[in-house]
Amino acid sequence: MPNTKGFAKKSKVTQGGVGLSRILSRQHIENTSYEISFSQSRMWGSNVTREHILQKITLLAMLGGVREGTKEHELIPRPGRASCLTIEQEGEIVSNLAFLASRRKNSKAVVAIAIEEDEDGQGMTIRIAVNGDSVVHLKEGLVQISETLEQVSRLEQSEIHDIESLFRRVVILDFFRICTRLRLGRKHQIEASPITLLHQTLYDSSITEIEELRMIALREKVTALVEAYRRLKQTPQPLDKPTAYEMIEEVTRLAHSLNQSSGFSAALNKSSKFSSSKLASLGDSVAKLGQYYKAASELVLAARRKRCRIFRKIRVESFQICVPENVRVPSKPESALPLVDHLLQSHKTSKLLHRFPGSKSAVDAALTNRLNGERAGIKLHAEIKLLFYYESRPAHVRPRVICTNKSACYLCDLFFRIHGQFQLPRTFGKMNERWILPDWLHVPPSQIPALKNVVEQFSTALDSQIRLASKNMKRQPDPIESSVGISAHWSCSTVDKATWSQPIPSPNMTATVPTGRGLGPSHSEYPPAPGSLEIPIPSRSSSCTVLVPAPSLFPIPVPNIFQEYETLRPGKHICRRLAERGQSFTVTFHDLYATVSFDIAQSAGDERGTTPWVQIGFLESTEQPKLSNDGNNAISLEDIPEGAEVTATRGVGDPQTVLYVHWKRQAISIQCMSQLCDSSCPPILL
Repeated sequence: MPNTKGFAKKSKVTQGGVGLSRILSRQHIENTSYEISFSQSRMWGSNVTREHILQKITLLAMLGGVREGTKEHELIPRPGRASCLTIEQEGEIVSNLAFLASRRKNSKAVVAIAIEEDEDGQGMTIRIAVNGDSVVHLKEGLVQISETLEQVSRLEQSEIHDIESLFRRVVILDFFRICTRLRLGRKHQIEASPITLLHQTLYDSSITEIEELRMIALREKVTALVEAYRRLKQTPQPLDKPTAYEMIEEVTRLAHSLNQSSGFSAALNKSSKFSSSKLASLGDSVAKLGQYYKAASELVLAARRKRCRIFRKIRVESFQICVPENVRVPSKPESALPLVDHLLQSHKTSKLLHRFPGSKSAVDAALTNRLNGERAGIKLHAEIKLLFYYESRPAHVRPRVICTNKSACYLCDLFFRIHGQFQLPRTFGKMNERWILPDWLHVPPSQIPALKNVVEQFSTALDSQIRLASKNMKRQPDPIESSVGISAHWSCSTVDKATWSQPIPSPNMTATVPTGRGLGPSHSEYPPAPGSLEIPIPSRSSSCTVLVPAPSLFPIPVPNIFQEYETLRPGKHICRRLAERGQSFTVTFHDLYATVSFDIAQSAGDERGTTPWVQIGFLESTEQPKLSNDGNNAISLEDIPEGAEVTATRGVGDPQTVLYVHWKRQAISIQCMSQLCDSSCPPILL
């Protein structure tokens, strides 16, 4: 009996497959098919069997696997049915849905999503497949997200309200997954968390090529993120849900703001605090945290578009394929000999015979033992499930893009590229050994010829990779497998135009804002907005009017995806140079904090420093506002619910006036000035 135990040990992926790699080095593996001696049926009438594919994948793993690195694929439009979405927009929607649908604490769970537009363009079906057995749980969360998006599409509320509504639902649904990302368990130390390490990175003195003011802004943001994370981490366990939701919302908003900041990626690349792979991991961590807010915002903006009506009626349907038990049946001894014979039909065969007593039997036993050891963990990947859902239903409406919450593995990406009917946005380029194709699934005869060609090309591509792997002994680092969605370009829709065409006050004019429940025939006349206060700005032709909307007011926001957020807590204040014309910002009150968002689609002020500054502060509980003689510089919003907006544009008034806005027990101060006088006030750079 040949001694195969040692060979099998050397063939582990973690060992790099040293023994077998030397056997196959400088050998030429012919790119031809060969006879398979076992009796298994061939896949879709091809010259390939399931065992054939599994053996080649196992052999590749023994040689060290495949690591081609992360690749972003350009989504290419192809002729076909009409759609209200571009292929990039479809990719954005499904990637965001896939990210938000991944609710389980287990980071290994993979969710694949595709959308099917209704023929009349008035609805869609979200198709979900899961790599595992949690499809019912994940589908329930997706149904709740869909219900919110249906409400958003009716345009009954403001954009800000819709984003906050969906974002809160996402935080509740994905609560345990977010907690896992934040490492809130007691076993995780604060000082070792990615957020704390990111703080150390951005304060690294080796970052010298980034503008000083930009680094000040980045460090201010990462400090706010660390402080919010520490408060959340130090909250007694178990977490009180309402309070925890609020705190997690703050952390994810801050992460989104930091990740979207200009210079953030450059600062990470310039730091020498950690290795490049560690820095990439830290950047990925903050991007994934911020993606919860970003995905919710992008989905709301898509659902509110009048030309995109597919959100009006949403159905969520799942598809599951179980791996049959006969896949787990061990391979028989000598079943890999045909593959071994094929590999040994070239020169240098004697090296194999000399190194491993028992010659072909030793190689066969090593390959078979490894394959049998991996059979219990073989899974049908989620994106492959969706591909074969449509293959088994050729008359069904087909999507153009299939997305998962993680990048596709090398084998999935390879099969999709050969198949050619669906597109994947990205791959992390690493081969997953426990992989299979569902050749047991019934496929209509009309689909057989195409699948036959695909699986034969797939087998040939594996042969090519075996040749490359046998020559290349260099082990590449493991890539980051997760993904954080893609963003598409959206042209200006009717809703977008209405948002951007709101009147902006010109110099020496006071703007008025309508009150009422919305815009429509029944609300054609509106009284002036209460609480308007004129505040002058000491510059050439500038003025500022702070407008405090009434409850249920139709706001004047710009799309939130073009805004940058700052979080205010008691005692904190920020400064921002206004644009030459029409610069606006929005203050949103919450129970524990307030957020300030500036429109970054507009100019942040000219370089000569002639435009004014605005300073916004959150008063401490013991701090008293400095009221004017008439008391008109204090406005109470007691009757406005949580999430109310305070939108400020420019007008005229007294340069020294400070406006105080109260909500519940909170108060913020707003003051305009010609120059930045307080060096402790961190400037905002966009």
